[in-house]
Amino acid sequence: MKKTFITIITTAVVTLLIIIGIYFCYTKIINKNDNTNSIIEKNNLKNNESQTDDNTNMLTENFKYKVLSKINFENDECIAIGYIEKGKEEQIKEKYFNTNNEYESLTTVFEGDEYQFIVIPQKTDATLKIWKYNISEDGELFFDKLLAKAKGIPLLIETQCTEVFPRVGIEYENCDTKFIVPLMISGMDGKLIFSDYKHLIKDISIY
Repeated sequence: MKKTFITIITTAVVTLLIIIGIYFCYTKIINKNDNTNSIIEKNNLKNNESQTDDNTNMLTENFKYKVLSKINFENDECIAIGYIEKGKEEQIKEKYFNTNNEYESLTTVFEGDEYQFIVIPQKTDATLKIWKYNISEDGELFFDKLLAKAKGIPLLIETQCTEVFPRVGIEYENCDTKFIVPLMISGMDGKLIFSDYKHLIKDISIY
């Protein structure tokens, strides 16, 4: 009887040790996998950022002294913005781009698919930020998030309805000049509305 009791105790202890060993091994594997995944995610983020920087530099070189030279900026104008009506893409390409490839290579900012705008800074050292607007319950506009940031390169922006209130706004900055202009289409004549910064913006829309 005593021998049987000792056997039962020994078996229980061995079983418990095995369970504990399995638990620690499993925990170690899980932690290792989590750390590995975390490292992979950080590397992917770093790679994505590097690729974005590389693409920005490449596009800056591609468009330098080419696209910008086809727009006749006057007086204080420092940025060209154009509303691209559906069906008039070819006219935009012919008037402001040297080749179709230049237009097709534009960096595109997506926030919908109803309206298209093109944004071209005069100088290659100008910074553009594209912000997404939202509207509060009180009817006040506010910036929801930053959609894109670029330096000295043309951008193609695709967005939703812009007649009631703007969905995106363009922040321009270069030296001492800094302003934000909402992208809005007038419900009266279908033209862009620039309000306070009209003297700084060249409208290159084809109406």
